[in-house]
Amino acid sequence: MTAEWRVSLPDDVADWLKQQADAATAITDAVRARMRAARIDEVLRAAGLELTEPPGHHPRPATAPPDIFAEGRRTLAPGR
Repeated sequence: MTAEWRVSLPDDVADWLKQQADAATAITDAVRARMRAARIDEVLRAAGLELTEPPGHHPRPATAPPDIFAEGRRTLAPGR
């Protein structure tokens, strides 16, 4: 059984999906990987293990990140 969905995607994700031979399979594989990871987390927590985020994991910010180059531009600005 299948279901049909309409979703909005970030441009980079949409561009990547356009390059895939079968976008539905690529999406299914990604979602199933997340489902497996969530299930593993549930089992580990049920076993009493405290989980931490993997190194380098940074949740997507709710707002745009600050301009990381602003300090450099200010430092290199003429007349400084």
